[in-house]
Amino acid sequence: FEKNRDIIERLKSGDIYRNLAYIYKGIGDLKSSEENLKLSLSLNSNISTKLDLAENYYSQGNGEEALDLINGLKNITKTDEIRKLNIEALIEQSRKKYKESESRLMQALDIAISEKDFNNRDIINSNLARLYNETGESEKLKIRLDLIPDSLDNLDPLISKYYILGSQKGKGGIKYLNIVDSLSKVANNYLYKARSLRKRSEIISNKFEKSALLDSSISVSQKYYLWSEYLKSSREKLSYLVKNRGSYIEIDSLLSSVEKGYYRAKSRSKTNLEIISEIFNIGSFYYIEQGRVNNFLDILHRKERILNYNNLVKYDMKDFVIDYKRVSLESLKDDEVIISITPLREKVLISYLKREDSGYKVVDRSDFEKLIKSIETRIGSLEDITTYSKKVYSMVINRDLDSERIYFYSPEYRNFSWDLLYNGKYLIEDYDICVLSSLKEIKREENYKSIISYINGGYKTYLEYADFEAERALYESGNGKIVSGENFLSSNLGSIKNYNVLHFATHGGVDERNKPYLLMSDGNLYVEEILDIEGKDLIVSSCETGDKLSKIIHLTKAGAVIIPLWKVDDLATAVLFKRYFRYYFSGKDRVYSLSQAKRDMIKYFKSSPYFWSGFYLSNY
Repeated sequence: FEKNRDIIERLKSGDIYRNLAYIYKGIGDLKSSEENLKLSLSLNSNISTKLDLAENYYSQGNGEEALDLINGLKNITKTDEIRKLNIEALIEQSRKKYKESESRLMQALDIAISEKDFNNRDIINSNLARLYNETGESEKLKIRLDLIPDSLDNLDPLISKYYILGSQKGKGGIKYLNIVDSLSKVANNYLYKARSLRKRSEIISNKFEKSALLDSSISVSQKYYLWSEYLKSSREKLSYLVKNRGSYIEIDSLLSSVEKGYYRAKSRSKTNLEIISEIFNIGSFYYIEQGRVNNFLDILHRKERILNYNNLVKYDMKDFVIDYKRVSLESLKDDEVIISITPLREKVLISYLKREDSGYKVVDRSDFEKLIKSIETRIGSLEDITTYSKKVYSMVINRDLDSERIYFYSPEYRNFSWDLLYNGKYLIEDYDICVLSSLKEIKREENYKSIISYINGGYKTYLEYADFEAERALYESGNGKIVSGENFLSSNLGSIKNYNVLHFATHGGVDERNKPYLLMSDGNLYVEEILDIEGKDLIVSSCETGDKLSKIIHLTKAGAVIIPLWKVDDLATAVLFKRYFRYYFSGKDRVYSLSQAKRDMIKYFKSSPYFWSGFYLSNY
């Protein structure tokens, strides 16, 4: 970094001038935009900025200067080649050289179609439509876009007209907003797409900010309507900015407006939350593609701050902080690594964090999730999953981790067992593995020495090996208590405060309200009733709570939790926890104890992941 500080500063300055140029262009000051583009090029000469300057020259009527600038460009990307051809075509059209203009636009269109660049395809189609409109070739015009109305020039005045009418208060304004919405759809494939979207966004933003929030005469339903329309408009505008290389300042400003609007609107509908999530995913994926890691982290933090606030999804997002600047990397040891797995639109970002090193890779989300699903649907039936787990292994572990312990942070894939990834050996055979529910810190608690086990609540659903499991825990700890059968009552839970480890070995389930519970002798103990336990280890070896339990258990205040991911085998569970308690109460930490117990299961009991990978340690 020190060696290249000067280069880095020049690149930063170049970006600043380029962004200033975008701002001046946005307010119509093309001369100031030109000056800042030239300053940017003097510090960081690149093809994209040269094309920006060429477009600026053309917009000011300086076609010759534009051509002089771009004629010598070589070894450029397909996207930049499309831009270059488009600029040349517009200049030829301004010279009335229509055939040459059409030829260049057709070349650009062929490249856009071959590259599946649908945004540039639409832009080129629009320019062809303007060309055919100018030359009076109505048949070509109709074939190209099937235009409504006949002239593109008729569209903009209509949008402007309803833009003014849309400023009215009450139902009249909303009616005209709907008309503008229809016009923007008509304009979708036209040259005026960007303008119509921008105006629609301005209308709704202005109406939402000034009327919906300050005008007491507007109804709640109208305010919620405007908020929904504002979100849809913002999503469209952001997509357009991303596809057309909009400045990150403009993109970040839009994201900030969405965040502020969320707190003002006070609307928590699931549909709107999904749109908000999509908006922030588009922005975050754009930043990671641009290599702007700090912006990417900041946007993800904003997104999760909003979702965490909402009651509908808060159990998914408890303490979800992906801002790596807040990770206490000092708490990591030299032989430990955090692997963070985060879905971003069509991709999945896999990040690797160590004390002195970090890195990331991006994989296809669809392929990744199909493999995850294939493993989850097969493991319960003891089918061979090695083909799928090998592929996931290659996606997740594609580098030398140089570590002995892995902390996985993957709230979106919380219910997947990472220790069954396979590459000749299972991942758990090479590493101790733990799942983090937060990146804020990694706790390192002292070993606890006392345990209370609640086993076999209810007589009709007896677990054959639960007694053995609890007795081994009691034996290994040397200080504990077993509560079972008719004594397994809600009223007896008061004993919890005297013990450090709380162990439930009983059946569980989910009621008609979708709430997970553990079966006691006097009824159901809902998991939410034990979430306020602080500073204790919570172990649930219930065999049938699975996914629902894992979702809500992340809200617990316990020091650590061990929970099942699926319906587990009773005997295998007893053997696994016998090993766990032996290591744990001999002074080993939780992560090593559970990891080594699983390795023992592979070596001495049964190697199929179904028998040993169904439990994971979290909230550590």
